[in-house]
Amino acid sequence: MTDYSRNIYAESSDGRASLKNLLREVIESFLNSLIEQEFNNVMGYGKNDAAGRSKLDTDNYRNGTYTRELLSTCGNLSLTIPRDRKGEFRQELIPQYARRTDDLEDTVIKLYSYGITNRETAELLFSLYGKRYSASTISNITEAAKEVIDKFKTRHLNRRYVALYADATWLNLRRDSVEKEALHAIVGITDEGKKELLAYSVFPTESASNYEQMLLDIRGRGAEEVLLIVSDGLKGFRDAAKRVFPQARTQRCWVHLLRNAGFLVRRSDRARLIEMLKGVFRQPDRETAERTLRNALGLYGRLYKKLYTLFADRTDLWTLYEFPEPIRRSIYSANIVENIHRQLKRRTKRKEQFPNEDSLERFVFSFAIDLNKRSGDRIQPGFLQCRKELDDMFEETYPKNR
Repeated sequence: MTDYSRNIYAESSDGRASLKNLLREVIESFLNSLIEQEFNNVMGYGKNDAAGRSKLDTDNYRNGTYTRELLSTCGNLSLTIPRDRKGEFRQELIPQYARRTDDLEDTVIKLYSYGITNRETAELLFSLYGKRYSASTISNITEAAKEVIDKFKTRHLNRRYVALYADATWLNLRRDSVEKEALHAIVGITDEGKKELLAYSVFPTESASNYEQMLLDIRGRGAEEVLLIVSDGLKGFRDAAKRVFPQARTQRCWVHLLRNAGFLVRRSDRARLIEMLKGVFRQPDRETAERTLRNALGLYGRLYKKLYTLFADRTDLWTLYEFPEPIRRSIYSANIVENIHRQLKRRTKRKEQFPNEDSLERFVFSFAIDLNKRSGDRIQPGFLQCRKELDDMFEETYPKNR
């Protein structure tokens, strides 16, 4: 870990840093890195580089540091300004009497939001400040990004989640060649009804084993009690989820089922079939829902035999009816995570591809902290109304955790 970014990990070990604190740390590390590089250029050698100093014919040398406070929209920044014995160093990045960093904050946020490469970072800095920073400085900035992202991805989570939602979307990523890869995401709703993007990771293909790794990570970060896990019915997912959270119930996404059913019938029959199937999960109880599904299959199954195959496994079609009615509209599908993916895809339209995995990581990190900030303390519909019933479900499902 680099010296300038050690303070990123200096907070309490539970990792509950707010978005504001994370951005403050990013900006502070970024500025201190550039100031240190400016000083190295003046001195002709780097910090702790005794060999480099010995090669220079000079009696000037490092003479400690002083601290300068700078106001930012994310809080006060503590800048460490190096000094030399002769007082020749005058850092140019921050004007002497400036007390704000608005332009620099925009710069740092761009480095994360656009998922740009090291070369693009160097060009951006040059266009803004008219300076060519060294490859090591650019590398340090990238390293700082990785460390802050790691902190976000390993932060401590809530102990209880009413529901987890798992789904993937596809983005163009260059390795040796450009191919679409699966960005997996898991979203959670806490026992207080608050939505949060818990984990994301990119893999070449979508698979149950990938989600199992992510669920293990979520459990390891403090999520002990989960009532429900919603997914699109990916082969092997249910078993993978049960291995990590054995007591959790599973619900297959009805929106995915409707979508798949639509592909199995003629266009002329599609609209009516979909409307009938929508009536299934809108029923007030499981018995009526099962009867509604039988009616739909009875009408169209004789024409399209594959519909029976699609609905052959009904193990986790009806789990939503085990939960209070006010939240069923939130748990019958994985729409929560699909909506997040749609927002993400809108932001990626300006990028035809991501040049590497680190670039994609920085982009999704920026999106994730923005999403969680916007979700904030917003309560999902129905959860507050049935909080007592959900608390009772946690007590019944996880009695040994009391």
